[in-house]
Amino acid sequence: MVFMNILSPKMADVSRAGVFLATTALEDFWDVSYPIVFLSEGCKRYSRRAYWESFKSETPGFGADDDKTFEIVAYLKQVHERLLPVLAERLNAAHGTDLPIRSWRIVIGPWLMYYLHILHDKYHGILRVKERYPEFTTICLDASCFVTPQNTFEFIGHMKGDQYNLQICSKILRALNYKFPEKKVEVGIGAERSSALSSALRRVRKVLEGRLASLGRISRNGDKVFFIGAYFSVSAAIRLFLKTGGGFWPLSCGFETPEAACIDHGLRDKIGGVKFGNTEFERILMPLIAGDLPRSFVESFGNIRERVKKEFVPAPKALLSAISWHLNDVFKVYAAEAAEHGTVLLGLQHGGNYGSLKYLFQEDYELGIVDNYYSWGWSKSGCRSEVKPMPASKFSYKMRKSGDKQAHGILYVTTTWLRWLLQYPLTMDYWSDYFHGQKLFLSNIPQAVREHLVIRPHIEDFGWDSVSRFADLVPDARIEGWEVPFSKRMLKCRILVCDHPCYSTTFIEALVNNKPTMLFYNPKFAANRFNEEAKPYWDKLKEADILFDDPILASKKIGEIYDNVDAWWGDKKRQDAVRSFLSHFGRASADWADEWSAEINRVLKK
Repeated sequence: MVFMNILSPKMADVSRAGVFLATTALEDFWDVSYPIVFLSEGCKRYSRRAYWESFKSETPGFGADDDKTFEIVAYLKQVHERLLPVLAERLNAAHGTDLPIRSWRIVIGPWLMYYLHILHDKYHGILRVKERYPEFTTICLDASCFVTPQNTFEFIGHMKGDQYNLQICSKILRALNYKFPEKKVEVGIGAERSSALSSALRRVRKVLEGRLASLGRISRNGDKVFFIGAYFSVSAAIRLFLKTGGGFWPLSCGFETPEAACIDHGLRDKIGGVKFGNTEFERILMPLIAGDLPRSFVESFGNIRERVKKEFVPAPKALLSAISWHLNDVFKVYAAEAAEHGTVLLGLQHGGNYGSLKYLFQEDYELGIVDNYYSWGWSKSGCRSEVKPMPASKFSYKMRKSGDKQAHGILYVTTTWLRWLLQYPLTMDYWSDYFHGQKLFLSNIPQAVREHLVIRPHIEDFGWDSVSRFADLVPDARIEGWEVPFSKRMLKCRILVCDHPCYSTTFIEALVNNKPTMLFYNPKFAANRFNEEAKPYWDKLKEADILFDDPILASKKIGEIYDNVDAWWGDKKRQDAVRSFLSHFGRASADWADEWSAEINRVLKK
């Protein structure tokens, strides 16, 4: 179901004044002497539910039909396009540069789009509370505790935590001329780092990056395709290096950026000191953007350009990446400047949802900046890039293994995302419904097969307390960690279940390995809508009883087939549906190395 902006029964007797708006999960910034209105579900930690269920509260939903998110996306894209030349002009003036719009799109585009989506969600959430409770109060974060991220990578890290989200809400309220009580926090924000990177892994990565850097210094010849974050295994990359006569070369470029000594408030005031827009939301954008631009775009920008000039080949034949276009600011500056000198920019598909969804910001952005784009099988016209289907770099060396003949168990893989909106159409209502779907699935698994269930939560929890949720839902279920990589663990199960097929690569990896798989999702949400070209391939999965739009039906089907999974999976109609799907969204080839080396050589000969 789609959660609407309905007043909870607990709040029915509350007047239109006298409520407290909680904009964070940090309870020191709540005043429970008032009835509480939570800005979103992200303010309520599951592990603290006994506390927040003990007092009167309301959590307004999205406040509109979920399909409105497509209108919001179109509006914010239009705002982004109007803002970009304004920011380009201000940033060029600040740095004494004359970089074209394309360069600034590459450098600041992802951060700007994320930031617009975040501001829009929080601004309109506050507006909904204001309309219902004009005399609301809250507690803001003291300005002395505000932080400015070093770069886009650190910005995303901050967005995972409560303090930075509180900071953004506090800045919006200040921009709207509210004067609320303020508090300081005792502990500094610090960048939230992915739990996926243990200290041991970081040490390994540092050694590998050092060796790659050494290789990069050896090769100052620009007649190469340099790749970074392209998902080729080490053995695959070496094979392509050899087959292209050394034309395929790794690029070492970490996320770290030169740190600025201090914030240049005067420079930021100049950047933000321009009128923009006609609505209240648009009028507050430039001052907020100027204050929150990562230092890599303002104070550290000159140092990054100097580093690029010193460490990297000036204008290589091509640059190839799947993920660095979004979070690696040093790479983006390098790519932007190299492109101005003739370097071909090559994009590579990052995740399984590319090519399928009606709207995906990452796909839209990447196709708008690179010259050539390599998909996992789908094509697209009407965009800046030339899209070319190629064997997926993630799967080309994993050719439909049969798996363990003694495979057993139901491996249920789940996901999580930030507790705050980072991009539409992934609203908090979407995540509320997602967790509800998990509850329905787990509650209806037949007892006869429940003992075979193993739950594998996402590697990063983001504060959703997933393990506790699952333990409460299915007390006797086994909940495993990520000590065993998914690619190996998946082969050991009898059947894999995925509840987020529109935002998953794992189930495609399972299909590539011909692992019996079952999927379920809620098609009512805009975030789960397929584009017209992709819909027939997903429909075939539905017709083959692989994809379900009802978690209860999926759980019952598991009970029906578990004892005879191989026969069920081997059905011709089901196998044909899988092959058809993979041909467009998970292409693999026994000749992947020949295909990729031929493509790299084609680029080198241009």
